[in-house]
Amino acid sequence: MLNNGIYPIPQLGITLKNIQLQANSNNSSLINFKGSFSSGNGRGTVDGNVDVNKTNYPLHLKLLGSQLQLANQKEYKIIITPNIDLSYVHDTLTLKGDINIPEAAIKIANFNNTETLPSDVVFLHRKQANDLDILKNTALHLQLTLGKQVRLENQNIQSQLLGSLLLSKVKNAELTAVGELYTVNGIYRAYGKELTIEHGKLQYAGNLLTNPGLNILAVKK
Repeated sequence: MLNNGIYPIPQLGITLKNIQLQANSNNSSLINFKGSFSSGNGRGTVDGNVDVNKTNYPLHLKLLGSQLQLANQKEYKIIITPNIDLSYVHDTLTLKGDINIPEAAIKIANFNNTETLPSDVVFLHRKQANDLDILKNTALHLQLTLGKQVRLENQNIQSQLLGSLLLSKVKNAELTAVGELYTVNGIYRAYGKELTIEHGKLQYAGNLLTNPGLNILAVKK
């Protein structure tokens, strides 16, 4: 049993607090557990089991939450309400369910001054492919929905984002999506001019998440 635990996650700028966890085995190899935690102003629960007598300790759990703080960095501040089933079986991590994002502030860096290094530059101690195995071995089927307080900002763009995506991935494959994200009350600034984004859409029909179809029109105010 764990009471009032704390677990910082500095990479995301958050700390899980008020962690409560209970477990029991009922004299079998299956350990059942349930617990709760808080992140920011939100609260989450977990309920699942792990089989300690099987290879790789297969794990199954249910994650529920409301208004959980997922990230609190300068570039990303994200609040989520998840309803996710997670399993880890035969070295494959599987995620299924829904993630609502009622609130987020995403500030993208400006890449205008980015320099490209020569092709003969070599990085020492560069991570090998083995370090990315957990990503390759992940499968997911997640419905992602943006709420009315999601904003995107950088030096040139300020806009509210709405829409939803169905994210899909099978083991050893790339992440794809179906759905649409679109701008609301968007403004684009460049070369001393300010343009209103009449419509800005990122469209997916099973294509890679990194390769959306674009439908953007910006006009002078």
